Amino acid sequence: MLNCTRKRMSFSIIFYVFFAIFISWTCADCLLGAPKSKSSAVVYGYDEFPVLAEYYQEINFVQEVKSQEIIDSVSTSTSVKAVQEDGENGVQEKKEKMGPSLQLPPLPKYVLPLKPLLLNPDPEKILSQYTEEEIQKNMFLQLSNRWKEASENFVMPSDQDILNAKNVLIQHANYLQKVFQKNQKEGESWKKMLKWDLFVRELQKKETADFCVLGTTYMRLSSGAFGLELDCFTQVRYAIQNYVTLHAVLRNEEAAKESYKTVAKMLSVLLAEAAKNPHGDTQRAVENCLRWMQWMGQAPELTDKTRSLWGTSNFVIHLTEHFFQNYASQEIEEKQTLNEMVNRAHIRGNPIFRGKTSIFPVPNENRAQLMFRLEGRATGQTVSTSGPAIIRSTADTTILGEKSIFFDGTGLNTLPATAKLHSNSKIISVQDVNGRAMIQNAARRRAYEQKPQTESILISRQTARLKSLLDSEFNARFKEANKTMRDNLCHQLKPRGLDVSCTRTSTTDGQMNVFTFLSSKNGLMAADSPPQMLQTEESPVDVFFSFHESALQNLASGFVGGMLLDKDAGNKFRAALPANLKMSEVPKEDEDDSAPAILFSNYYPVSVTFTADKKLELTINGTQFISTDKVYPALEIKVTYRLECQNGKLYFVRDGEFHLLPPNYDPEVDARLSASVTSIRRVMARRLKEIMDEKYELKNIPLNREGSPQVNQKYFQQNDMELVPVVVSMQEGWLQVGYRLAPVEKQNED
Repeated sequence: MLNCTRKRMSFSIIFYVFFAIFISWTCADCLLGAPKSKSSAVVYGYDEFPVLAEYYQEINFVQEVKSQEIIDSVSTSTSVKAVQEDGENGVQEKKEKMGPSLQLPPLPKYVLPLKPLLLNPDPEKILSQYTEEEIQKNMFLQLSNRWKEASENFVMPSDQDILNAKNVLIQHANYLQKVFQKNQKEGESWKKMLKWDLFVRELQKKETADFCVLGTTYMRLSSGAFGLELDCFTQVRYAIQNYVTLHAVLRNEEAAKESYKTVAKMLSVLLAEAAKNPHGDTQRAVENCLRWMQWMGQAPELTDKTRSLWGTSNFVIHLTEHFFQNYASQEIEEKQTLNEMVNRAHIRGNPIFRGKTSIFPVPNENRAQLMFRLEGRATGQTVSTSGPAIIRSTADTTILGEKSIFFDGTGLNTLPATAKLHSNSKIISVQDVNGRAMIQNAARRRAYEQKPQTESILISRQTARLKSLLDSEFNARFKEANKTMRDNLCHQLKPRGLDVSCTRTSTTDGQMNVFTFLSSKNGLMAADSPPQMLQTEESPVDVFFSFHESALQNLASGFVGGMLLDKDAGNKFRAALPANLKMSEVPKEDEDDSAPAILFSNYYPVSVTFTADKKLELTINGTQFISTDKVYPALEIKVTYRLECQNGKLYFVRDGEFHLLPPNYDPEVDARLSASVTSIRRVMARRLKEIMDEKYELKNIPLNREGSPQVNQKYFQQNDMELVPVVVSMQEGWLQVGYRLAPVEKQNED
């Protein structure tokens, strides 16, 4: 989408999504309970589509929601229009050109800093630096040793392996076929574009499938058309690749054995390096090798074991007790109305309630537990009339209402509220409306006799009403918060192969903790827990966020991996952003149709590295740049931003120039750049300076928004609040930001 605007484009969209998507979607709206206006079921510009039940069944809190899939007509995509013009005979006519050649997958590619290390990997030399005791204590070194030993254990795929791979392909194809059947109009458009009927007929044959037919569908699944990034499409693409690769291994046994040996040694070296630093370039290189092993069907147990080393939560939130004290605690004073019939007596009054609300963490290792408490005292006079008698009393009632709140991977849940009321009343006077002493004395005796029973009935009724009030307040509020969470996680993340269902929560004496495992289709997570939470003497930290590089990379992989981001896709991308990330529409006069579109890499469309000196190194990986009349080769666009915290504001300030080079290009070793590469570098360098701002401000996080009219706000903070950054850090692959809670600064009208 390089032709979106001179001031905003795909790169800036990615930039905003990275650093606000989880805070704005999950934390501020759901975790903190801030109500949000009804969100649309539209995802990424797709029409609502009731399929994908499997995705939603994996998350418990969506059982009441109808399953939805999002799929869009491809008729507006320029790239898809071109391939749809082929006739049904196109496959047969282009067999030689479009069918896969059954070559082994290329050896994993690495970023430049690791290239010298891996040109001639020598695990023996690397591991000799460590003692046997050190290897036994470090899991990275242990697996490094195991991969060194496994480098000689190449296993040829069996007939059963081939059959299993085909069955997996058929399974994913059948699922996608159901998706098409649920929405025939868009489904027929997709099927025509993918040559789907030929593909399905080929899979139904008992003999080996025609690789030219599979290759045609594979290439179209890889075309980058907007929508093909959804998991239902990518899983078919992966399954084709795995099936074809296993056949390639059978036909190229010696080459496969040698390639396997090389990659196994690479993994041994990389894991030894990961023992020192398991983040950044090393982690990405390990992931590439593990993916290659999966394609080749080699060492599955060892591959899974290695993958588990990067299985720690990569997005962490801590809410301190100070946050709850300031956000959910407030003083309440209000006049109440008492109007009851008890024992044929009409009791009326307007007591004044004075009290406060509070919320605090309750220690719970299994899931986050909070306690909401309403406590105070109601005092006032009451007048009771029963026949001719008028009884005046004073009442002093202590009130305590509590409600337990739980937050875990299923959303926000509560237990029924509890309430305790204790009243101490005193009869002031008893009068007869006609002044008759006998009637007055009898009424006085009766009033004192029935006083305990009357108090008991009133307390029972008021207790039930308080419970009902607290339940209705929270249930309405949490219903909207859970809907927002459900929409964001299921409608936005799940269909793209992004998963957060393993989220763990807990509470200690003064803190609530949320550990999110944001995984993508084949992406790794963090290798270790984040560094300790930072504090500042000037201002207490109320909310502390920790982002690992992998969380942002996995998000990018799910949203733009393999996508051709042209003008059409960019408009849909921008339109589908949540309300708090909305970007203004691009004026038509600012559109530049001559700028090339970018085809993002499938696995690392964007690479992120956090450095200890508070710098974010961003690499945008384009496999192709496509203009109206020419296709340019792959290019890596690297830019560094420096993180600064100034006067309660977070800024990313560009540090240095843009670097545009082919992947893994080494100017000291590789040949001179071709004319086409030089041309696209010149175009993109000029374009980047126009569209990527030198400074970006990360907005403070608002916590109070316009609530639902059904939700009474009197037990929640009335003032608009926001989270203001006070401390930031980058270390060991983590970006950490500490926020304090503060009132929203009102802007001057003029």
